[in-house]
Amino acid sequence: MRTKIEEIVQSEISKEAKFWYKSPACSKTRENTFAKEILKEKNLKKLDEIIQINRENYNVNHTGKTKNESSNRLEERIALDLFNRKDHLSFGEIIDYQIPLKSKQTDKGIGKIDLLAYDRSKKVLTLLELKRPDSEETLLRALLEIYTYSKIVCDKKLKNSYADVDPNSNIEKAVLIFKDSYAYREYEKACADKENSNLYNLIKKLNVKIYCLNFGFTVTEYK
Repeated sequence: MRTKIEEIVQSEISKEAKFWYKSPACSKTRENTFAKEILKEKNLKKLDEIIQINRENYNVNHTGKTKNESSNRLEERIALDLFNRKDHLSFGEIIDYQIPLKSKQTDKGIGKIDLLAYDRSKKVLTLLELKRPDSEETLLRALLEIYTYSKIVCDKKLKNSYADVDPNSNIEKAVLIFKDSYAYREYEKACADKENSNLYNLIKKLNVKIYCLNFGFTVTEYK
């Protein structure tokens, strides 16, 4: 007989894979069961088959300023700060933020890529999902979100949208979390039990990198 959590997970897994990251099954009490279910071959296939949205240009010429200077949206502030610093971090330099994925208004429920980084020396373009330091969202949600966006985006057109990006560059996907945040503690726990952790195994299966952001905005890559 299924538990209540298992029933919720089974209900959510039957929905479109591109919306799994928004699912209540990603919550703290259900994430382990959900991650275990996603690891099944048939469900990994659903993720892999998420349909791309054909957008012609992703660069909307952000200036590094916000229209609302009094905004207290912390994630937006952090993204703007990282963009304006022009630092070369572990994944390269932040070259854009809040990259739109929609092609038309009817592309409902589709969000934006938080950050786009480019390492010119390695020719690697990285899609980053940023989580604020006080976020209570699970790492599973962030993981599914950036993976979903990596399937929706058109790689060729994304690279062509930025003049300094080599069209032969590789594209990677990553989650950027703050040290000591909830997601950080989750990942520490997953790494400590690699063989048995559904979350750790899913991170590796989806080939998503995890980066830790310190409050001074130095970055560490986790292996």
